[in-house]
Amino acid sequence: MIGKNKQCTGCSMGKMVRTMGIVFLLCAGSAAATEVAIQVVQHGGASDSVNTAVFLIEDELLNSFFSAGFIVTNMPAVVSGADRVLNLKLVDESAAVGAEYAVQINVYIDVAQSRNPETISLADITQVVWVATTIASGTAVEGTTHKPSALQNDERSIRQYASNVARQIINVL
Repeated sequence: MIGKNKQCTGCSMGKMVRTMGIVFLLCAGSAAATEVAIQVVQHGGASDSVNTAVFLIEDELLNSFFSAGFIVTNMPAVVSGADRVLNLKLVDESAAVGAEYAVQINVYIDVAQSRNPETISLADITQVVWVATTIASGTAVEGTTHKPSALQNDERSIRQYASNVARQIINVL
């Protein structure tokens, strides 16, 4: 009887050690998640404020990065200024919050032929240029996503386009 009790205690202790090991690995994995700071910059448009479609793009970018396992911070979406100045500010602010990467997504809009310049549609987006900067080294990778192929202006199409942009960025991080 005594031997059986000792064996059961050892068996129970072994399960507990394995369980603690699994919990440790899960915690270590989540602690090692990469943090990225994102800012969307709108270039062009008829308004001085960020358009709803650009906010949808920002929202989907954040969702896509989060779903891919990144810890995501965003700086407020803005209407264009000098790209280089905005990117340097983003890198500085990203470093301050402890992010490993700063990603600036520039959404270029041409409303010259637009039916409604106040409401940007996917058809008004000429391209998206993004810059991903590694905070520790200061090295940057740039990518371009061209005019969306889906010219519908529904939320689903805008989110799908933004999701494709996010995949391109995630693949280089």
